Amino acid sequence: LTGSWRPGHQLQLWNLETGKIESEVPWRPNAVLHQRGGEEPCLLYGAQFCKQLGADLVAAGGTGAGEVKIFSRGQQSVVGAMACEGGVYGVDFSNAGGML
Repeated sequence: LTGSWRPGHQLQLWNLETGKIESEVPWRPNAVLHQRGGEEPCLLYGAQFCKQLGADLVAAGGTGAGEVKIFSRGQQSVVGAMACEGGVYGVDFSNAGGML
């Protein structure tokens, strides 16, 4: 899993055997930020798989647009998002996976 500090292709899943990108998670702008006039992309500082056994969640967050999102790999969609006043410099799921 790569969370990359760049304006596009920020979140990628890699195949460690081949060294190639397995899939990209599209980071679409947050609608709330666009309503406030924010056009900046989110430049990621942190990304993590959920630690709970069998969970398919990925969390990521960053600066610029200042937001954090939770994605379901199985549904291939955002299941939670939050606009933040400042930047998000790291993400960490609790060991049981119930908190971020």
